[in-house]
Amino acid sequence: MSSGLVTILGLGLSLLAFAFYAAALIGAGLLLQKQGWLKGWSLPWILVAMHGVILVALMALYPFLISERPADYLYGPYMFVLGLHLLVPGDMLAQALFPRLLKSVSYHRASILCIVFVPGIVGLVSGALQWYWVGRWIQTRLPFSLNRLLK
Repeated sequence: MSSGLVTILGLGLSLLAFAFYAAALIGAGLLLQKQGWLKGWSLPWILVAMHGVILVALMALYPFLISERPADYLYGPYMFVLGLHLLVPGDMLAQALFPRLLKSVSYHRASILCIVFVPGIVGLVSGALQWYWVGRWIQTRLPFSLNRLLK
């Protein structure tokens, strides 16, 4: 297989995985709202909190989830949670920080910081904005279908 085809297939699978994650996150947020478990919380804040908890858990579990030789310096679980539109800017920042980190920490620690924590923190902040606006859009654009769903 040519490398271009592999790249296209990888991008397609990543987008499909992120679409499933987004659907699950929104569905779980609507369910939490319907069940009344988070009374007083709006859908945007439920989505932000859920995304944050998942990302922080992935950052905490990295010793168990990262392989000995990471593929292309990407932390695999982020492909499903962040999506490429959030992962790529985090990876670009990590690549820019890596040489500077090598001056003050070991190669291993700099690698872990740039593979797990820098993209994770970028994803946490930009993902919070993303999920807040997705939740707002759902609440304002789909009020009638949301009311039917929540009853």
